[in-house]
Amino acid sequence: MNFKTAKMMTKYRVCMTFMSILLLLFHFVFLFSCGKLPEKTFAFSDNLRIDSLEHMAMDSIYRNPRYAHSALDEALSLTKDSDKYYKLLAVKSQIYFANSVYDSGFVLHRSIIDYCDRVPMSPKIHGLLGTLKNTVGNYYSFLDKTDSALLCYSEAYQEIRQSEMEHKIPDIYINIADIYTRKGAYDQRARYFRQALFVSDSLGIMDRMSFPIYFGLGETYMELRDFDLSDHFYRLAEKELDSRNLSEKFTFCNSRGNYYYYKEEYAKALPWFLKAREVVRPTHMDFYTNVCEINLGEIYLCLNQLDSARFYLEKGFRYFHIYNNKTALYHLTTLKASLALKEGNSGLAYQLLRSYTDTVGIDPKMVAIRNKNLQNYFATTGDFRRAYEYQTKNSVIENNIRSERTQMRVAEIDMRYSQDTTLLKREAIIKQQAGRMEYLEMSRWVWILLFVILSIVSGMAYYFMKRKRHAQWLSHVDQVTKLKMESIRNRVSPHFIFNILNREISSEEEGSSRRTQLSGLVELLRSSLEITEKLSITLEEELRFVRTYLNLQAQGLGPDFRLEWNLDPSLDTGAIYLPAMLIQIPVENAVKHGLCAIEGEKRLSVFVERDGKGIHIRIEDNGPGYRLFTNAGHTNGTGMGTKVLYRTILLLNRRNKEKITYSVQSKEKGMGSGTIVSFFIPLDFNYAF
Repeated sequence: MNFKTAKMMTKYRVCMTFMSILLLLFHFVFLFSCGKLPEKTFAFSDNLRIDSLEHMAMDSIYRNPRYAHSALDEALSLTKDSDKYYKLLAVKSQIYFANSVYDSGFVLHRSIIDYCDRVPMSPKIHGLLGTLKNTVGNYYSFLDKTDSALLCYSEAYQEIRQSEMEHKIPDIYINIADIYTRKGAYDQRARYFRQALFVSDSLGIMDRMSFPIYFGLGETYMELRDFDLSDHFYRLAEKELDSRNLSEKFTFCNSRGNYYYYKEEYAKALPWFLKAREVVRPTHMDFYTNVCEINLGEIYLCLNQLDSARFYLEKGFRYFHIYNNKTALYHLTTLKASLALKEGNSGLAYQLLRSYTDTVGIDPKMVAIRNKNLQNYFATTGDFRRAYEYQTKNSVIENNIRSERTQMRVAEIDMRYSQDTTLLKREAIIKQQAGRMEYLEMSRWVWILLFVILSIVSGMAYYFMKRKRHAQWLSHVDQVTKLKMESIRNRVSPHFIFNILNREISSEEEGSSRRTQLSGLVELLRSSLEITEKLSITLEEELRFVRTYLNLQAQGLGPDFRLEWNLDPSLDTGAIYLPAMLIQIPVENAVKHGLCAIEGEKRLSVFVERDGKGIHIRIEDNGPGYRLFTNAGHTNGTGMGTKVLYRTILLLNRRNKEKITYSVQSKEKGMGSGTIVSFFIPLDFNYAF
């Protein structure tokens, strides 16, 4: 008898007939009260018409599927939006599945899936996929493939969560609860009904969902054999029965019949099963109709109306044999065997009981009914040993079922007891809350104290870190000063040099090359002393100093020396500042360590260019390349100038967000030998301490 609980829970919808009529009325009044309407007005009217047709089709899926198809065909002919078009196809697929036209339903299903694969994912596409997966879950539920149905419903839930159709989530929860009912997992059934109740209440849709939730709770208590509480929820759901769709009416009537069957009030069960058949018979919904045939056959069997029982059982067997529904066929052969035993045909009864013997996936209560028939058969034929064997098997099954049901019922009673004792615990809860508030208040002050301590510690840490950075900065300044002083001390006393040079210049003839060279040397020394006292100078001053230096070195480098200047004409050299000796030191190194160490052509190039928000300076030579001051030859150096330059850049960079960059490298292969020194100086660089 438990097969009658194997049903397909579909989406529960509020009837939209009144709204559809209003929409149609608005459409026609708006259309005929105007003259020539613009194109946008017609598009708006079409959208209203499409929505109206969709609502009417949804409302007629079970009551009038032929009209539902007609309404959808008209809507499909009007729509120009692809997403809307395939959404309407999904509704059409639902109609096919609901009316057992599975081939056509799957054809539409595949075309919709192909469309979803072609377009980018969006909430609308997620909603469309969720609707499809829910429909396919209903199909597998009909075939009693519970694992496949559960997978489809779970996937439908994941899709709907990402759509704009959150109001469909309770429907999916109820479908999942139905699958767990078939698995006998009533704890999971209760869990999903509670989730459906919570979500429905959160979304404010209890007016739509109260019927299926009350109905589901009524069934749950029926399975727990708490008939009083079950009857209470059934009566709450029955108040809304007239407003429900055909599928819901059928499911309720069928379940209400089960309620009286389990109470063994078969005469009261019969009207409900007859009513269930009358609900679905005009719609040609064969699956539901044949479920009713099985239920009526069993009720007539219990009432000993054997002719009527045989008529309905044969009709049900012919239908489910076509679809090879294992659960239905197992139960039908058991009922037909019971009928044969009541008619005294033991041979036919045994033959039926030995068919469809695979019990994998069969409800244990159905197995117990078959074992009871086998027990009766062997008792009738005098084989009491076998009869006792099946009686023992049945005892084990019934004890397990009774134990499981008792455990679930105890858990349910405990839940209700907890609710009833809430008022008694209220005073204790208030006291607990008062203590909790005191604890929270104390915690708040503790956190404030911790915050103050942490702030003080952080402030002290910041202060000491700042002092440390300042000490490091002073150390860098001191090092730069020492290096500059050391560089000055490495030179001979400037006054002594100037006196000697002036005397030598006076002894030379006017215009002689020697007098010119000595004059240039004096100018170079004076400029060097001035530059040494400054941290930054203009680009114009730096270039003038470098030109003077190279003019003096040109004679020593010989006739093969080539000097190339590449200056960006757009640069205002008098307004651009750079660290003192930035160009002079690399040029001096290029001459001293590079060009003097080679024979033949000696090339030195100086490039000064604008580069974005800064100046790019590059000094190139064709010497032996960069060797970290380990050059062997007739020149040796201490690297003092490079150290001064490096320390100066490091010191200045610490005071600026935009940094001066400095690189020294040998030329790459294919570019010849030599060294490239590069600088990038931001235009807004700050040289002040």
